[in-house]
Amino acid sequence: MKFRLMKINIMSVPPLKFWLILFLISFISACEKGSNKTSDQIIPVTQYPAPEINESTPQRIRDLTEIIYALERYKLDNRQYPISSNGYDGLYTDHGVASEQWIKGLVPKYLEKLPSDPRRTDSGNHQYIYRSNGANYKLITLNPNDCEQVKKLFPTLIDPLRDCWAYGFWTKNAALW
Repeated sequence: MKFRLMKINIMSVPPLKFWLILFLISFISACEKGSNKTSDQIIPVTQYPAPEINESTPQRIRDLTEIIYALERYKLDNRQYPISSNGYDGLYTDHGVASEQWIKGLVPKYLEKLPSDPRRTDSGNHQYIYRSNGANYKLITLNPNDCEQVKKLFPTLIDPLRDCWAYGFWTKNAALW
């Protein structure tokens, strides 16, 4: 809602009108501040909408979707996404910092545990990886063996920079990272 500011001479406003104006300003301000705090209304701010999840959804997409919802809850509380190292962090990674807490700050408040790629390998090129500067993020799975299937079902999840070497979620300004 946008309002036009008007100059008002306080001395010329009758007391009853003054309190009514003050009440309305406070009420509108409270409504705007509280409108995006409801956790039931969290919508991930990825470049494309998160897919609807069901039993037939590939495990990697279910895992990554769980993480993006946690990222949005984190951002509501902290006004930014968790910041990664200068590269792509993951449980195992050749592209950043490897750690069990590869997205700092999500566990245990927003997730019980960070998911790991279903292949359960320690190869740094077959993992979920995350990169963020606080304002934007990219969360992808590297070299997934189900990429062609995902490309048919959810083409918007295919990484525009890596084609079928990776898919996942990202904010608009992180698409080409």
